[in-house]
Amino acid sequence: MSGFTSKFRHIWGDAAKAKDSYGDIKQALTSGESQYVKANSKFLAYGKASGGAPVYVRSLSDTGRTGTNAKYIGTHKGRLTDFDFHPFIETIIATAGDDCKVNINQFPSEGLTENITKPVRELKGHKKKIIINII
Repeated sequence: MSGFTSKFRHIWGDAAKAKDSYGDIKQALTSGESQYVKANSKFLAYGKASGGAPVYVRSLSDTGRTGTNAKYIGTHKGRLTDFDFHPFIETIIATAGDDCKVNINQFPSEGLTENITKPVRELKGHKKKIIINII
């Protein structure tokens, strides 16, 4: 852009150190139509592109790499297509999979202490791909 001048000059910053950032968040959803990472005031969640549709839920204070034995929510047969936190209850998350189901999952207020494989509620009967749009 010619003629564009910025009000911000001489601004420098330092990259976050590995211990102060969230690492190992890769191979997220295979669909490009949804967000890959969701958060609320206490937790951060992201999905992995693999069978069982795992959604890893971490406390915001739990920085660093995810770890090999991290707990997850995996309540679908196929891959994850979308997920989102409840807008008012921080420990409820809805997940949608390519098995054409929406699962409502609840986890403890201190975070995941074990893998969750059974949803609290299962909404089924959809015939097409599901994308969650919570406003």
